[in-house]
Amino acid sequence: MSPQPLPFDHDDASDLPIFIREWRDTVDRQLQRLDEGHASDANLLIVAAHQLQLACRAYAVDDSKGDLTRLVDDFAATHPHLPELRNFIVHFDEYYRGQGRHPQARGRRVFRYSYGRSAGEWELAFGLYPESHCRVDALGRDAVAMADQVLALPPDIDGWINRMMRRRR
Repeated sequence: MSPQPLPFDHDDASDLPIFIREWRDTVDRQLQRLDEGHASDANLLIVAAHQLQLACRAYAVDDSKGDLTRLVDDFAATHPHLPELRNFIVHFDEYYRGQGRHPQARGRRVFRYSYGRSAGEWELAFGLYPESHCRVDALGRDAVAMADQVLALPPDIDGWINRMMRRRR
C-alpha cells in the first residue's frame, strides 16, 4: 500500500521558506562555531550552505519577476565551487579510494585537507584542487545573507498561479 497524502500535502511551495529558515539557522550556528577550530564545523557549514542554496533555488521556481533567481545566481557566482566542495565532503570515501568524480582525483588515493585561519578568515582546502579552497567565514556570511534576502521578498503568487494553470492543461 502506498503512502496516502497528508491533508496539507499540496504543491504551493509554502514549506520551502521553512526549509530555508532551518538551513539558514544551521549555517549561522556553524558559522558561530568556527572559532572552536574544528574542521568538522567547516565541513558541516559547507554542506548546510549547499542545502540552503538548493532550497532557495527550489523556491525560485515560481519566480516570475526574477528577484529570487538573481539572488541565488549571485550567490552561486560568488561561490561557484560549492557543489564540488560539498561532494569532496559527502563522498570522502570515494575520493580516498581514488574513485572521486573530480577529473584530477581519478586514480589518486591520497585525500588530505588543510584547515585554519589565514588573514583573520577560516579557510578549508582539499588536496591539490584549486577550486577546493574555501573561505568558510565568507561562505557562511554570504549564505545567511542570501537566505535573509530571499525570505524578505514577498511570495510570488503570480508565479505559483501560472505554474498551477500549466499543470491543469
